[in-house]
Amino acid sequence: MIDEVQHIFVDEFGNPSLETQKSAVTDYFIIVATLISDPDLANVEVLVEKVSKKYFQGSEIKSSNVKTDNRRIKILQDISELKAKYYVLAIDKNQIDKKSGLIYKKSFLKFLHGVLYRQLFEVYPNVRIIADEHGYPEFMEGFKKYVNKNHIPNLFERSSFDFANSKENSLIQISDFIAGTLARVFEPDKRSDESNNFLKIIGENIICIDEWPIKSNPFTGKMDISTSEGAPTPNLRPRDKIS
Repeated sequence: MIDEVQHIFVDEFGNPSLETQKSAVTDYFIIVATLISDPDLANVEVLVEKVSKKYFQGSEIKSSNVKTDNRRIKILQDISELKAKYYVLAIDKNQIDKKSGLIYKKSFLKFLHGVLYRQLFEVYPNVRIIADEHGYPEFMEGFKKYVNKNHIPNLFERSSFDFANSKENSLIQISDFIAGTLARVFEPDKRSDESNNFLKIIGENIICIDEWPIKSNPFTGKMDISTSEGAPTPNLRPRDKIS
């Protein structure tokens, strides 16, 4: 139910630089919010620990540590059993004006995380967001103040925002894994032949994938795989269907 406490864990793939012509800079920046209702939280934590022990020897669940598509598919199949939903913002950095204020890392992170948080705060009246840590403590403290001032509605004071270290928070690790998987759908240099299978496995758990700058409406979980560039193309639904 929408009025239940929603625990939301946020992580991302990519870097905020817009200099995509450089080899180390990603074309996409993908932010994933994993949503878990309060009654399901304890059980999801137990199941995530099982995934960690089964595939990562009890250590951090990290997308970059999975080198083969077959192993990724097995992990995704287990993760898809979690009572969790994903809201995704996929930013195509090649479409961003290089003369805009988003050329600056702090502005980029604040603005685009704000796009995601605004959607979540507008839909859910009782939200607890925990995001993976970014940079220096001073930046994170300023970021928290920015979110609290600009994105948490006054009427919904039960909502909150904070940072945590992903190495110590297994549910942020799930967002990392989903973000890294979606990079193998969107990111040209990482695109996998199994991208459509990845989406089929997790599709029922995806609320939507919003692309920014806005190109189209969000992903619904059903795929049309025919595109000239070889990447799956979402069948879409209106933005106001996030709930």
